[in-house]
Formats: sequence, C-alpha cells, structure tokens
Amino acid sequence: MFLPEGFGVARLVFSGPGKSLEKVTTFGYDIGTSLNPSASASNIDAAARAAGSIANTADIAVGYSYVGVSVTEERGLGPIGGFAGVSVNGTGSANPTTPNVAMLVTKRTARGGRQGRGRMYFPPIFFGEADINPAGQMGQVFVDVISGHLETFRTELIDAENDMVLLHSDPSLPPDPVLSLTLQPLVATQRRRLR
Repeated sequence: MFLPEGFGVARLVFSGPGKSLEKVTTFGYDIGTSLNPSASASNIDAAARAAGSIANTADIAVGYSYVGVSVTEERGLGPIGGFAGVSVNGTGSANPTTPNVAMLVTKRTARGGRQGRGRMYFPPIFFGEADINPAGQMGQVFVDVISGHLETFRTELIDAENDMVLLHSDPSLPPDPVLSLTLQPLVATQRRRLR
C-alpha cells in the first residue's frame, strides 16, 4: 500500500482474551486540517468513542477493551507517528469467540470495479460463540446494529476532517474517500499461523 503525502494509516487497537497480542484493524485517512499526527490520532480516537460508535458501546464484550489509535502519516518529510486513546472496557455479556475469528467489513468508494472496493478485518469484540450459527453467520439484527456503529464512526471521521479513504498500492491512483462500510454476515477467519 502506497502512502501519499497528505494521508495516513490508522490502527485501531483492542485487547482481549487469549494470547496477549493486540488486536488491530487498519484503514487509510485524509490528514485534513490536523496540525500533526497526534492531533489526527486524537480526532480518530474521539470518533471511535463517540455516542453510538465502535468503542463507546455496551456491545463490546466483557474481556475486550478498546485501547486507542496509533497513526502513521506522510507529511512530506517521511512517515511520522502519533497515538491517542482512553481505554474503554467492554461490558457486553458475549462469551468470547476463538482467537482466529474476525468480522469482515467491506469499504465502498465512488471508483468502479475492484480498485474501488476495500476491506478491513475487525476483531470479534462485539459477539461471542452464541451469536454465530453453525454455518458461520451472524444474525441480521446483530449485523444491522454493528453496521450502525461502523457508519457512525465513518461519519464522525468526516466531521473531524479525517475522512476514511481507500489507499492503493499503485502510486498513480489517488486515495478514494470511503462512502460506506458494510459488515458482512459471514464471519471471516485469520489466515496467518498462530504461535
């Protein structure tokens, strides 16, 4: 993935049961009017913890916590980083899933074709084993609730002038603003080998 000047990569950091490794989801963003990476990280952290968003909800399962956001930005002098966060502990009653399960979120832009679509894997902080049927699908009501949290997060980023964008590996393609986030009903699995 190519990081052009004026853009950054954010990593939402969570902790949870199982191995002590952090659980992370990443996305690109426009640095907008942020004065520095720490200001961008603060904006993104506030968007995550806003009412109805992804880290300010009783839907986060007990045992999981939102930790904060780390960012890397390209401001013309090489990549520089920042961090912001206030820990939010889950209070939901879900029994945690196995460590390699994730929620698959698709990103849509105005660009047509495959280059206009992206995805991100979200840790299973909102659901437990009982929320997944034997075919690996989550219930539609659950999907709608979490999709609402994701959409609130996306619009909060726009309000903060740190719009979510889809970054490309081809430097000739400019980043595309993400117009929607959709939670897929079928859970995804982590492919890397667990140690």
